[in-house]
Amino acid sequence: MERRQKKILLLILLVVFFALVAYQLRRIGGRSGEIASIPITSEAPSEGEARLSSLQGKSLLPEINLKLLNQQMPAYSVLGRNLFRFGAAKAAAPASTRRRSSSQTQQTDAPRKTEGGVVADKTTAEQQASSPGSPPALEELAGFKFLGFARKDSQMIATLKKGDKILVGIKGDIIEERFTILEIDYQYIELGVVNTSLKQKIPLVNGNF
Repeated sequence: MERRQKKILLLILLVVFFALVAYQLRRIGGRSGEIASIPITSEAPSEGEARLSSLQGKSLLPEINLKLLNQQMPAYSVLGRNLFRFGAAKAAAPASTRRRSSSQTQQTDAPRKTEGGVVADKTTAEQQASSPGSPPALEELAGFKFLGFARKDSQMIATLKKGDKILVGIKGDIIEERFTILEIDYQYIELGVVNTSLKQKIPLVNGNF
């Protein structure tokens, strides 16, 4: 009887053992199937690889624009020189002044005069003052040099030089207590002697003062 009970117990243990083995094998088989069913995807390219691919096919040498070598630098013109601009835009010289300037450049040897009768030669005022019978006032007017002008709004302010003195004034001002400014132009200034009809047009200095 005892032997029979032992056999039955042994059979039960064997059945349980085989059942556990079969259960473990089933679990292992299910996991391998899940692993096999996972799709394999390619990794996205890194930022460095993307930049490298974008540079492929492009030249890394700088581009040289040879057409820029044919451009000429703008030339400076002293026509209508404005010493002090006061922040305002430079006024364009009248057409008559530009015509006078072109005619002066073409006639270099002969004495040159503008349409308004202005003597363009810098030494003309001194020659008139040194001629016989010239009044002392005209001789003193010949000592003035017209350096240029400044523009404030619509008013022109002239800058004159007499010896070591720098004089500034507008139309109607009296300078040196005996001379008055009659007119200020782009190319000349006209000075007159107070209480007389004497007057002199002084051209704009071009070059050394």
